[in-house]
Amino acid sequence: MASSNHLSEEEEEEIDSDDEFYQDGYHTITKKEEREYFRAVEESEGFDVPDFGKVKVFSCSLIIPIDMHENSWMLKEVRISANKAIEHYNKENGTNFEVVEIVKANHSGCCGSMYYITFNVKPIGTSTEFSPITFQAKVYYAIPIKDIIDVELCKPKFFNLQSSLISDQ
Repeated sequence: MASSNHLSEEEEEEIDSDDEFYQDGYHTITKKEEREYFRAVEESEGFDVPDFGKVKVFSCSLIIPIDMHENSWMLKEVRISANKAIEHYNKENGTNFEVVEIVKANHSGCCGSMYYITFNVKPIGTSTEFSPITFQAKVYYAIPIKDIIDVELCKPKFFNLQSSLISDQ
């Protein structure tokens, strides 16, 4: 019989039963959580990743949701990054949007932060009744050199869907 390097789900769950739980309530990420995480990152480009609660992360590169109520210093960086992203978008596209709300944000990094931000914008000067447009931005915020903020991506959230609908007509 040929051997396989792949474990069945039952074998993976058995391995997961030995996961470490720590005194502070944290645990190591399980194989099931890992699969769910990588699927979500691939499908959403990092903007919609699951929150596994108190998981010990032994890698700086994992993208994790930011608790917008507990991390005020991070929220400040997220707001700065979202504003830089929409400034970049306005310059590139001849638009005049302003950020009106941070919907959510995810983070990865050690020697700087990569923020995956979902936020709402509206044209500057429009009334509060104007329905906001949801954008997504991927922004690198350097540490300790705070002047370096690099916008890698800024687009309307449903850009790809809208583009494909228009091209199908």
